[in-house]
Formats: sequence, structure tokens, C-alpha cells
Amino acid sequence: MTEATIHFLGTLVEEGADVYQLFDSWAGGLERSEYERWAQPYHQTIQAAVPAVPRILFVKECPFLDLMTASGADVISLGKRHDLAAARREYPRLVFQGNVDEEVLRTGTPAEVAEATRRCLLAGGGKRHIVNLNHGVDRTTPVANFEAYVNTVKNAANPDT
Repeated sequence: MTEATIHFLGTLVEEGADVYQLFDSWAGGLERSEYERWAQPYHQTIQAAVPAVPRILFVKECPFLDLMTASGADVISLGKRHDLAAARREYPRLVFQGNVDEEVLRTGTPAEVAEATRRCLLAGGGKRHIVNLNHGVDRTTPVANFEAYVNTVKNAANPDT
């Protein structure tokens, strides 16, 4: 699987990809020793083999931030379990992606979504941060909530508009 992933990502980069994201949706459920054995070495091997563009590592709700940051990735996706501001202080050379809780997006009100998004933007500090959800958008997410999320980010990026 590692060789196939390296080949695939290498082909994407050769064909013009400017960045890639390595998704590992299951490794976040592993115990630390299992993560060290069954996930981290493969993340490191893949990241090292295809270094030509910025590399993002997404491990759904992974508790092992120290191991993810040692993967070779340039960007680490954070879930809702992580304190984004603390991660930025502890690893200032990295870019972080996340970490608005997709459940708030799905079940909250537009005002709650906007507030959660503003808190994320504040924790992100406006630099070396890609605003994103902790995981994907559920099909039952109200459109008004997604609009509140997008508009909050846009308004923060362009306060005069």
C-alpha cells in the first residue's frame, strides 16, 4: 500500500499538483504503541518519498500530536481534541489545518457555527493556519450553517467587504 501511495502521489506531483494531503482516517483510533508500529513509519516513508510539494497529514482525531509532527509533513490537520493555539506555540515551524468541529456545523445554529469559526480563527492567529473542519461535511448539514462557516472565514480574511 505504501509503494502504491508513493507512486500515486508522485504521479500527481509530476502532473502538476501543488500540494497533497495524506489521509489516514483510522490511525487516530490506535493506541500509541500501535500508532508507532502501524502508522507513523508509513507516514514518514510516504512523506519522505514525495517531498517536492507541501505535504499535509490528516489523521482523524489523532491524540499523538508529537508523532504526527515528526512525520515529515509540512502541514498537520488537527481535530477537535487539539488546542490549535497551543499546537502553534509548541510547533512554530509547522502549518496547522483545522479545527472547527463538524458536529457544530451539522447540529448547531448559524450563530453557533459563526462563533466556533471565529474561535478557530483566533486560535489560528492569522498565520500558518488553514481554516478547516475536523472532518468532512455531513450530508445532513444545514446549508445555512455552511454559509455561516464560509462567510465568517471570508469576513475575517476581508474585513472591509
